[in-house]
Amino acid sequence: METMVALFPSQALHRADLLLLLFDHTKEARHFFAEAERYGVGRHGFTLPIRGPAGERALFSISAHATDEHWHRWRFTYLKDFRLLADYFHDHAMRLAGLRSNEVLRPLSAREKQCLEGLLQGRAPGQMAASFDLSTSAVHAYLRTAKRKLNCSTLEQTIAKAIQLDLVR
Repeated sequence: METMVALFPSQALHRADLLLLLFDHTKEARHFFAEAERYGVGRHGFTLPIRGPAGERALFSISAHATDEHWHRWRFTYLKDFRLLADYFHDHAMRLAGLRSNEVLRPLSAREKQCLEGLLQGRAPGQMAASFDLSTSAVHAYLRTAKRKLNCSTLEQTIAKAIQLDLVR
């Protein structure tokens, strides 16, 4: 698998799947993909939008040299993992570039950590509420405060940062 990390400003970002773009048989599209292949970009791939806590926007692209059948199974199986990886790489790149400080973060409460760990395990807020003896709105409130305390704009970024800081298992 080839991985490319790219940072591009954009007004509106949506996930793009290269497989869908391959059906565009214009001369320009064929030229674009032929040139990309010469540089080692795989036949399959997708680009994920990233929205940082300070409003910055970027793109994270992944490509692979895989069969059509393998790619169809594989891309959806690992999409959440790639989302976390994209947020982690973006945060790290912003820090390395000096565009984000190593700010002191407020500690997370036990409930905030518990709710983040529930998300990490793939549990829905309603499931967590039932097992933690909380209301669903309380679970959402704990997730919002965790997001705010970690200076993140999405729950995916919050989980990635919590993992990076060893706040959740």
